[in-house]
Amino acid sequence: MVCLQSKRGEESVLSHNLRKTRQGLLFSEHYRNEDYEKLLENFEATLRSASRGSKQLLFLADGELRLNRFSALRELPKHFPEVDVSPLERIKYLFTNPERLDDLFRSPDELMDVYYSTEVFFEEVIRSYIKKFPRDST
Repeated sequence: MVCLQSKRGEESVLSHNLRKTRQGLLFSEHYRNEDYEKLLENFEATLRSASRGSKQLLFLADGELRLNRFSALRELPKHFPEVDVSPLERIKYLFTNPERLDDLFRSPDELMDVYYSTEVFFEEVIRSYIKKFPRDST
């Protein structure tokens, strides 16, 4: 999505969020050791971007607005059956159980596993969208 010549509004937002998510993950080990608060900030931004991004991609795919970011859980398998939605289910669980999210903040190894799976999920949804809706390079 980064290489598209011109991007529609939602594509531009998704591209920006994907870039920020990748950068956050790239520097995550550094922040884990040097600035844990920054790691948590980037982690939370990735959770928000991945969950919101799945809803945005569905809008691009079918033009339907969803009520919330987790309504994509039902719709994603219909449009992109190859995408594993379990990371999005985990994000929903964390957002609806703040005490569990707080516990995760205190467990850096587990946090990094969730961070990585969330970023991979975000990339997979975008990759599936691009595969299903290729754009002409002209």
